[in-house]
Amino acid sequence: MKKNTKHTEKGTVKIWLYYLIIAVIGFILYGQSINNDFNIDDDYVYENHQLVQKGISGIPEIFKSRYNTRDEQYFGYRPLTIAIYAIEYEIFGSNPHTAHFFNILYYIISCLLLFYLLRQLLKDKFPEGYIWISFLIVIIFQTHAIHTEVVLSIKNREEIISLIFSLVASIYAIKLFEKRKALNIIIAVISLSIAFLAKESAVAFAVIIPLIIVFFKTNIKFLSKFEILSKISFNNPNTIIKAILIILMLVFISINGELTVFKDIIIRLHNYNTGSIEFIIWFIFILIYTYILIRNRKTEKKIQITKRNISLWIIAGVSLILTVIGGSQVFGLLVLIALFLTTFVAKKSTPIKVQWLENVSSKTIITISVFVALS
Repeated sequence: MKKNTKHTEKGTVKIWLYYLIIAVIGFILYGQSINNDFNIDDDYVYENHQLVQKGISGIPEIFKSRYNTRDEQYFGYRPLTIAIYAIEYEIFGSNPHTAHFFNILYYIISCLLLFYLLRQLLKDKFPEGYIWISFLIVIIFQTHAIHTEVVLSIKNREEIISLIFSLVASIYAIKLFEKRKALNIIIAVISLSIAFLAKESAVAFAVIIPLIIVFFKTNIKFLSKFEILSKISFNNPNTIIKAILIILMLVFISINGELTVFKDIIIRLHNYNTGSIEFIIWFIFILIYTYILIRNRKTEKKIQITKRNISLWIIAGVSLILTVIGGSQVFGLLVLIALFLTTFVAKKSTPIKVQWLENVSSKTIITISVFVALS
């Protein structure tokens, strides 16, 4: 009879040691924060929160109230986290040190759950080293500086609690896919609902969990057959010219730190300012387009007067007017795109054949549909 162990490879570390190391690292990183006091945001949700100060007796009212009701700011519905604060207040009083301790504890629990989830996801794809890979991912996640504010701020416990229950939902959704038991879907949906009561952002897992199942637990292939019927030859001058036009459009986008949609409506992309150089690129593009018109006017590749091209020229003309009136780089880009599309000769045959999905089983469809519908 074989001994039932978690990891039977010779010379490997027992699985419980990985969990222990993760827990110890968590306390080493954030243990000193137990001596911290309340910070500014804690005042709103813990230190001077009227319902929290009622203790356990305030919980029913907490689930009927907004997240914050002070200073005429009424927003959010995150009753679970506030209820946890109320329970702590009932037992420990207004004690920042125990509150910081529980923040660390909850963060460690979330890391342990992440380790368990990753092991379940990676064991089929990396049977020899899935434990080490999962462990390294968790250590990187656990020690990343971006999580410092979440752990050190008592107010941000909502993020940790939401993650804990979202991970539990993910684990049981995977179990549902492997074994269709009612208990698995019940725990998964209830956990996701609880995560949502901690913070609304947990709703993202209603999408993330199906994607986890698709990418890690099935052999579904996306765009498995993508065939371009017309062969692209870079010995063809027209192909090279069109490639230059594409590069000019990409440069047009990338050099603008701010893209003006119309007058004062602006989209910020980055902080690098290039002045008015985009108009130089726009001018070069128009020159090249004019060259194409002249060069191909007596060949098969000439830009034809068709319903499609007339529509595109109208779009380009209107966009040009809006570019001038509103100083718009976005409509200026639309001019380039519309003109670029007219350089393609219309063909009767469909240029691209795509098989979007392959190897989609009824098991996958049923699991994801049931989970999403209930969520």
